[in-house]
Amino acid sequence: MVVIALALVAASALLVAPNSIGKSGSSRGEGLSAAAQPTGATSGTSAVGRAARWRRPARTTTTTTGVPADPISPPTPLQPPASAGGSAVGVQLHGMWNDYSDAQRLAVLDKIAAAHLRWVRIDMGWSSFQDRCRSCYNSWYMDRANFVVDAARQRGLKVLVTAWRTPGWANGGAGELAPPTNPADFGSFMAWLAGRFRGRVSAYEIWNEPDSRDFFTGSVAQYAALVRAAYPAVKSGDPDARVVLGGPINNNTDWLRSVYQAGAGGSFDVMATHPYMGPSDLPPETPDLRGDNIYLLTHVAAVHELMRANGDGDKPIWFTEMGWSSHPNDGGEANWDRGVTPQQQAAYTIRAIQLVRSRYPYVTNMILYNERNRATGDVQLDNYGILHRDLSEKPVYTELRSYLSG
Repeated sequence: MVVIALALVAASALLVAPNSIGKSGSSRGEGLSAAAQPTGATSGTSAVGRAARWRRPARTTTTTTGVPADPISPPTPLQPPASAGGSAVGVQLHGMWNDYSDAQRLAVLDKIAAAHLRWVRIDMGWSSFQDRCRSCYNSWYMDRANFVVDAARQRGLKVLVTAWRTPGWANGGAGELAPPTNPADFGSFMAWLAGRFRGRVSAYEIWNEPDSRDFFTGSVAQYAALVRAAYPAVKSGDPDARVVLGGPINNNTDWLRSVYQAGAGGSFDVMATHPYMGPSDLPPETPDLRGDNIYLLTHVAAVHELMRANGDGDKPIWFTEMGWSSHPNDGGEANWDRGVTPQQQAAYTIRAIQLVRSRYPYVTNMILYNERNRATGDVQLDNYGILHRDLSEKPVYTELRSYLSG
């Protein structure tokens, strides 16, 4: 049975066409500009976030009614929980969004800390801090950022900030997803941001999924220029803060290779990827049999090899987004919209942590997407949360709390 299962997985992996993956059009709504602030962040088409779960693995002829059976047996227990060491585990926190009250922000942070998670990844918009001019800062957004960061730290959580979205004054009104005309303007912002949060924010990720035009409409060369501008800027504001390359959709080695070729090497401390599975209901152990399937978590080995070839073999890799969406299937889903059961979401998440700790010691941080279910009406996007919308516990939360408690 094991041989048959592996053969089926291999066939599935070979059907995934590298150039056919993308993302859905739904939005995660990160980093709203000041002008958008009163209207909330629960809908719209621009935002960090719809990222990652919208990869579009090849459109195969295979469909599944209901939630598919797990094609791979759970691995033999690989490693003890967090107290014994291994990759740190955290969660995406959309705490800057307008669909949270301060009381809810504190309540969800209490839940995150109680689950023994160690990091939160918080998306912040350059355009929300400085929407009007180079020397203008929005006090409401600064106050919110202080509140969220300080509340996380008070609960013993480390903070990773994802900085993105360009204000119109910096790119001639080309849109928040377009790069600034002068990368130095982004560098100046990052120096200010790192200085403001010196000693409070542990790391800064430069943009979200910059390989996707859902999040970045510039070229690879323009992205590399942003990274080169951001690195010394962050270090000037906080020498101890780490600079994280913006995690691409999946383990996108083709794009990462082009980033190296564009001269970004030497301008980041941490490599990042978003190893969502494609199709999206595959278990984490699905093998990368030919070493070229960017839509598998196990392709991270190729990411590390690429880093080694570019002199970065000693740098860590962080998964700054990953996860599974828990919802029933009706048989007509695209490959990137396939859900898993709540129990599979829990099992796959724990197995992914075990797998990474056992086989990929260079992956030192795993950030789950996301803290709670959303309410956009997109069933795939809405059900990645480790908590329900009302902050009640999903099975994945319960299993994480148990496993990470040691």
